[in-house]
Amino acid sequence: MQVEEIRKLHDTCNLRDKFQIAVLASSGVRIGSWDYFCLGDLIQVKGKTIGCLVVYRGEKEQYQTFVSSEAMKLFSEYLDQRRENDEVLTQNSPLFLEQSGGKLNSISARSLFNFKWDKFAEKRDFKRLHGFRKFFKSQLENNGMKTLHVEMLLGHNVGLNGNYQDTLENKPTFDALAESYWQHEKCLWISDEWRSLAKLKEAKEENEKTKEQYMKELKELKIDQVIERDETKRKIDEMKAAIQNLMGQIHLLQVKKVADEYTKPITST
Repeated sequence: MQVEEIRKLHDTCNLRDKFQIAVLASSGVRIGSWDYFCLGDLIQVKGKTIGCLVVYRGEKEQYQTFVSSEAMKLFSEYLDQRRENDEVLTQNSPLFLEQSGGKLNSISARSLFNFKWDKFAEKRDFKRLHGFRKFFKSQLENNGMKTLHVEMLLGHNVGLNGNYQDTLENKPTFDALAESYWQHEKCLWISDEWRSLAKLKEAKEENEKTKEQYMKELKELKIDQVIERDETKRKIDEMKAAIQNLMGQIHLLQVKKVADEYTKPITST
């Protein structure tokens, strides 16, 4: 599944469904997790605009992943919309609502997206919700995120019996995972607005790198100029000292010559 295909679906959706798509694409969760999600399962990561999502809360398979800044903005707008409809929101309120007001479960969500895709999807693979999970994995890995981090965010077992080089003791902390996701999340953004923002962010980062390199080279150039100036000054001082020494020697020779002339014996003719 490509981002262009997801965007095509995204552009046909209302606010709630855009939020669902952003969660699917940016977290890698399975649609079956819809049966568990409550508002309390999604919170903003401290100091960042991404969100932390608890998957399968209370089950043996429970794990944590993240959702993008784009998804969190849609989440905020979606909650505002629900408040405007006089819904009383609690930590146990459904993350996604049916139009009728009940919890949107995985069966309803699957039927909803299949119906929307039938209108324009040409490839059968595109109609599979699992494609979002593949999109999540490939996008992050292709953009430089460590495989171990990606697998952990997918909820896979990466313990001592796994096939990864990192052992249980070397698993990253929550903060390290959050930072890793934060650095790579822009590859998971869907809408044109956010993709444009990603390009702007990349251009800004590149500009900062160029500026840092320029300042470094300028500093090195100034250092070289100082070294060159000091070297020139040293040579001039050496030349001055040599000239003064030579003038001193010449003066001594002149004095000696005068002295020799003065003490020369006078002979009669």
